[in-house]
Amino acid sequence: MDWISSGLFQLFSFVLVLGVVVLVHEFGHFLAARLVGVRVEVFSIGFGNAIARWRRGATEYRISWIPLGGYVRMAGEGSLEGPPTGAPDEFESRRAWEKLFILAAGPIANVLLAIALYSAAYWFGFPVPAWYEEPPRVAAVEPGSPAEKAGLREGDLVLDLDGAPQPTWRLFEQSILVRPNDEVSLGVERDGRRLQLPLSIAAEGPNRVGFSGIRAWCRVEVAQVSESGAAAAAGLRQGDVLESLDGERLCTTEALVAGLNASGGDARQLAVRRGDQRLELELAPAWNEERKAWMIGVALQPIPFVLEQRGAAAAFRAGLAKTGEDSVLIGQTLWRLVTLQMSFRAMSGPVEIASVASTAVQVGPIATLRLLAIISINLGLLNLLPIPVLDGGRIAVIGFEAIRGRELGDDTKEWILRAGLAMIVALMFVVLFFDVLKKLEG
Repeated sequence: MDWISSGLFQLFSFVLVLGVVVLVHEFGHFLAARLVGVRVEVFSIGFGNAIARWRRGATEYRISWIPLGGYVRMAGEGSLEGPPTGAPDEFESRRAWEKLFILAAGPIANVLLAIALYSAAYWFGFPVPAWYEEPPRVAAVEPGSPAEKAGLREGDLVLDLDGAPQPTWRLFEQSILVRPNDEVSLGVERDGRRLQLPLSIAAEGPNRVGFSGIRAWCRVEVAQVSESGAAAAAGLRQGDVLESLDGERLCTTEALVAGLNASGGDARQLAVRRGDQRLELELAPAWNEERKAWMIGVALQPIPFVLEQRGAAAAFRAGLAKTGEDSVLIGQTLWRLVTLQMSFRAMSGPVEIASVASTAVQVGPIATLRLLAIISINLGLLNLLPIPVLDGGRIAVIGFEAIRGRELGDDTKEWILRAGLAMIVALMFVVLFFDVLKKLEG
């Protein structure tokens, strides 16, 4: 079995990306605890039984068998030495703001990691679609899509969404992504006039995320013609733009491939733009045994990409901005999940993360850095949810105790902890169920 396509490689990639972000999260707790004088009994890289251990000062450092991040055990919280004794270096003995600082330090470390990773990615450079940072002018509208029903047309310039400016395709696509099954008002400029069009965003794809049917790119151009193929026989030339197949608009290479494979070898009508001319050609695809597909003997121009690269200072500013944008996007997604405005299918579980991680690792180090950054932000923000056993839940309890003026009883804390654990287990089952379901559907 090919190592790259194996399940073992996916597992390796999953451990790599998740292990790094969890380890950084725990190091945030560790560093904050040390800064305020809380004794850290154990700092472990990995979980389970220790492969190696050593002691430095009051802390035992471990390398453990299961390489999924790590953990920090502070004095007075599930201590090796028994229940809290009231010693000043125990977690429970510290003032409320110190506890809050320690708990918040994990998510903060994840955000700082994301800024560093994104900054590095911008500094080294990575390719993005050429239109990504351009104003969102409609290249095409998919037939039957929400955009067509809303009355959007080719050439329309999207100015705002519910009054929020949409200066680039990147921001517009992000806005659509997190609002499935929602109706919004699009501010559009058409022929010098401003229009307000109602758009009912659909839920599309295995993750049921927002879909509008607005295309940023619509061009299928011939780069090369094989002398022996059906395209050459029909008169196709280099530079021809393929506009439609059997009357269906062609915007991507994938659409052409799908149309040809659906032909079964039957002749197809191809509309072609050649300069100012529009030609109608008939050609029958031939079966290619090596590629197991119906082909016409052309190579197509790839989608144009540009290199997104900055100097050190600009890369840091871009990394900071990108982390902020992603944090807002993830926050919106979490809110819509909690309020049941989005399907839990939108969440990625271990199966999907492993698949995406293995792809990123294959693509290269910059793709891996960017994936690590987005997962790090996700982990940090998820941990701030006010669910007991998560950092956010513990922060909520400490904040409530500070306002109340006295601590909750041990029985109450135990009940809250069990309720939180039950919520987390239930959520894990739901996410894993949809994770497997999406895999089976795919």
